[in-house]
Amino acid sequence: MRSRFAAFVLASVALTACSSVIARIDTDPSLATCTVTQANSTVATIETPGNLALEASPGDTVVACSKDGYKSTRATLADGFNPGSSVRMT
Repeated sequence: MRSRFAAFVLASVALTACSSVIARIDTDPSLATCTVTQANSTVATIETPGNLALEASPGDTVVACSKDGYKSTRATLADGFNPGSSVRMT
């Protein structure tokens, strides 16, 4: 099993509502499946690369990504993370 798997989460301010952000999720390699949870509830499952709208939520947002042949990885975006920030998961 390959041990290196990286995922990138980039969030930018959404134009539609001030209480939400558009998150861009990229992985290397691409075509990974990522599950996004907020307040311990799954809010989205996407294949990378992909974008999704995240509503404001109390607590942390967790992104967990996996792909056959690679170790699964996850990142936690702390409550109130800075829109426009990038998180590298290795």
